[in-house]
Order: sequence, then C-alpha cells, then structure tokens
Amino acid sequence: MLKNSDGGTVWSQYGQTDENDGESFELGANYGLSIGDNGMLNLTFEYADNGEMNRATATTWFDAIDTPKKLLLVGEAETEMTSLWANFTYDLGDDGQLYAFGGFTEKEGESLGFYRPTDDNRVWSTLFPEGVTPSLGSKSEDYSVAVGYKTEIADWEIDAGVVTGENRFEFSNLNSLNAGYGPDSPTSAYDGALVFTQTTFNLDAVTSLDLGLYEEVSIAIGYEYRIDGFEQEAWG
Repeated sequence: MLKNSDGGTVWSQYGQTDENDGESFELGANYGLSIGDNGMLNLTFEYADNGEMNRATATTWFDAIDTPKKLLLVGEAETEMTSLWANFTYDLGDDGQLYAFGGFTEKEGESLGFYRPTDDNRVWSTLFPEGVTPSLGSKSEDYSVAVGYKTEIADWEIDAGVVTGENRFEFSNLNSLNAGYGPDSPTSAYDGALVFTQTTFNLDAVTSLDLGLYEEVSIAIGYEYRIDGFEQEAWG
C-alpha cells in the first residue's frame, strides 16, 4: 500500500505439513504506475487457499461405524481468501494533495461440529447411515474506502478525510439436518448474517512552536464524527 514506483511484482508460494495435509497456496501481484507528473496509483491483489489440517485420531466412536474415520476437527479449517487493494495520491499545487485508498477482501471457510451417531435423536439414519459430523460454513466480506485532502495553511498542516467500510459475516450449515423435519429434512441451510458498517469523518490540524526548549513543541487539534451501523439478517 505504500509503494509508489512504476512497475510491478508477482509472487507465489506453496507448502504443506509433514503429515501431508494443510496444503497452502498463495498468489499475489502488485503494480504501480504514475499519473502524469503529480500522481500515482498502486494496486495489490492476493489469493490464498489453505487446506484443512486435522490432528484428530481416526475412530469408530464406540463402534458407531465400521471403519475408523476422523470424525472431529482438531487443527485448522479449510479457508480461501481473495483481496484487492488500491492506493492513490495526486498533488494539487505546491501544498495540496488528494489521496484515496481502499479495498475488498472475501474469505470463505468450512469447519466441523461434533459427531452425532445414528442412535442420537438429532440424526435420521435414512439421511446419514453412519451418523454425521455437521459441516459449518462461513463467509466474510470486507470493504473500505478512504478519500481525503492534505494541505498547508499558514504554519498548519491540515488533513480532512472520510472513511467508510462494511463487514458482512455469513453463516451456513453445509452438511447437517433439522431432526424435527423428519427424514425429509434439508441437509444444508443458510443461517443468516451479521453486518457492521462504519463511516468516519476527520479533520486534523498540526503545527509546531519554538518555545526555546530543546525541541519544538507540536500542537494538534482534531474533530471526528462517526456513524456506526449493525444489522442481523435472519435465514431465508
């Protein structure tokens, strides 16, 4: 986000644990370019795909199933992430600068709940003959955008800007059931989402005074106005 030179870079990496799980793949690219003689734009893209890392022991769960399996998750869940970010500046006159930065990130994950054998009253064996370990899905989306202007007035450095952003976190059941629906229960469902939004307005001013001390004294004043929002979305 702080690079301001022309040109770009691309990088990638791959790895896995010595247990042959937890595979991870990452890919990224960064590119910067000048805008005339006074401005620059820098873009960064990243992608990451991390496989499940599970240290659970294979078990029959007290002979609930015939073949031992890993019925729990003890480790790290599978995740996938994509993000794109930008940084922009443009000089206006001798003392002014317009700036903006922001981006978007999406991350999805899938984890496991606790195993339910067929004799559990929350399981229908017609749907899951060997019982079920519910799969839990999550999806997070974040975006933020900031726009501002810097300048100097007399001996004061002035910075005025606005930042707005949102986080949306969705929940899903990907491999489960509602026993109350009987053997016709759906095995996946969207559970809902939590949404948080925030918009902030800022005005800051900084100056220095020489009071005859070892170093100059800095004086800063500022004003901030913030709007927060929160919403719960029901399943549907």
